[in-house]
Amino acid sequence: MTEVRELVGYVRKHRTAGAERPSEFVLGGATPPDAAKARDRIGPVHDAGATWWDERLVQTGPALDRLPPVLRRIEAGPPVL
Repeated sequence: MTEVRELVGYVRKHRTAGAERPSEFVLGGATPPDAAKARDRIGPVHDAGATWWDERLVQTGPALDRLPPVLRRIEAGPPVL
């Protein structure tokens, strides 16, 4: 998370145009289905300054048969940090 902290710090320090508005920092990846493990993955990213998490799921075939489990997780809401 050192890189995330450094990036966020650099942007906040050097940003001049629109500095009155907050910057958004988006990171992403695939979180485990277990809520506690998902918090363990996302929590440090949040603490480092990220403001958004882009949940990703790698599709290995042409079918979207893996989409329903992802949608259920999204509809359940984010893990509480």
